[in-house]
Amino acid sequence: MVNSEKTYLYEIKLSAKLMEQVEYFANQWNEELDLCVQRTLKSGLIARKETKERVRDELLLVREEANK
Repeated sequence: MVNSEKTYLYEIKLSAKLMEQVEYFANQWNEELDLCVQRTLKSGLIARKETKERVRDELLLVREEANK
């Protein structure tokens, strides 16, 4: 096998591992976000459950702003 082929295969494996990690952390973030929304709903700050998506969207916006 030529060095460029080995490098290419290594990059593919590395990309796959990176994608697994990204997916893992995305899932962790979604779980934390869901817990935050549930706590907010339970605390009575939000009266109706249909507002859950709105709260989730607002929390995502806050996260995006913090990452800038």
